[in-house]
Amino acid sequence: LGEEIKFIEGVRVVFDILHQSRSRIEEAILRMPTFGHEFIHAKYHHESLGEITNNWGHHQIDAISLFLYAVGFAHKKGISIFRTEEDREMVHLLVQYLISIRYFESPDNGMWEEWMEIHASSLGAAVCALELLSEQKLAVVPQEVMDRGREALFTVLPNETPNRTEDMAQLSL
Repeated sequence: LGEEIKFIEGVRVVFDILHQSRSRIEEAILRMPTFGHEFIHAKYHHESLGEITNNWGHHQIDAISLFLYAVGFAHKKGISIFRTEEDREMVHLLVQYLISIRYFESPDNGMWEEWMEIHASSLGAAVCALELLSEQKLAVVPQEVMDRGREALFTVLPNETPNRTEDMAQLSL
């Protein structure tokens, strides 16, 4: 749409938010989270960028994956979004996060931030993002990790979840 500057600014704001959550991300890589607040949060205050920590469906594989896809997309289009080496490291941490939480078999809250289920929209977002990052050589992603995600996705499809046949979240696929 010709809004490259706004796109870059938006991606960088997300990097800033994620840098604030680095210790949580690193902890989740070392030990699978068991409580909602241990996952990367999904809601942030629009001015302070601080977490909104009310009872919310924070575990959203799709949101993390969409961000990673945006990073890969920018790189593919020659748009420079990395400011520092820490931004590049964050991409690697997020890939490790997805691998460590076993995105291909981990229920998440999905696009609508509801109950925990396996969501085709989350699986598809993760697989697409990981493939693009790998293709663009922005992260090392084991082929097995992408294959397991694709296999899980096609196990759920054509449904959005094992319990829901249709859902507007599927439009993201």
